[in-house]
Amino acid sequence: MRTLKSPLAGWSAVAATETVLIIVMGLMVSRSPGWTAFESQVVVAVNATHGWPLDALASGVNVLFGPVAAGVIAVMVVIGAALLARSRKTGMRVAVMIGVPWALADVIKAIVHRARPDAGLLTHPIVVDPTTFSYPSGHTAFAAALMTTMALLVAGAARTWVTVGGAIIVVITGWSRIYLGVHFPTDMLASLLLVPIAVVAFHEITGEFSMFTAVNNPITMSRRGSPGGEPLDARARSDDNRGRGA
Repeated sequence: MRTLKSPLAGWSAVAATETVLIIVMGLMVSRSPGWTAFESQVVVAVNATHGWPLDALASGVNVLFGPVAAGVIAVMVVIGAALLARSRKTGMRVAVMIGVPWALADVIKAIVHRARPDAGLLTHPIVVDPTTFSYPSGHTAFAAALMTTMALLVAGAARTWVTVGGAIIVVITGWSRIYLGVHFPTDMLASLLLVPIAVVAFHEITGEFSMFTAVNNPITMSRRGSPGGEPLDARARSDDNRGRGA
């Protein structure tokens, strides 16, 4: 039986509250003509700064973190994490940490129903206007989920480097969506507020279930500097072996 000290209830409440707040924010901005007009001006201004290097960068991000390529990347990271940690539980946990927050962004899209920026206002259209809803940004959500998870997979100095590098990648992704004219700035903001916290929340929530990890086992493949004790690769392998009767 779980005690009241278990983080499960607390982090579940954090994830739920955050999701509700992001939905409320989306409903407010999407139904405000004045705010939408202001953000449209920002989109047009950013798009007007075009040049071939920026076009190439934004178009590359558009493909790299699009649904198909992002799915392939996610599967590769899950498999890689499981192999490096030599534990299927690590792979399962990483899959939840990346997949659930990313999918949550799509659920919110369906609830908020925010239309995309008007492509007719752009001075430099680059990509075909997407047919899906705008809020929050799915590309930015995936980038944030991937980078936050990667930061939690390592410890010590490596975590600092991954966090800084990941933050740069996420910011570039968010900028690219505005530059291409397919998202409003608040679409980016919503993903940046929603996903990193959601990833951490699901990291803590999955840590409460033995199907994902041994008790109090941190999700890290670093052998030094990990919080809470022994690294994942050793603890999770031991737990896997016990499950196989080794």
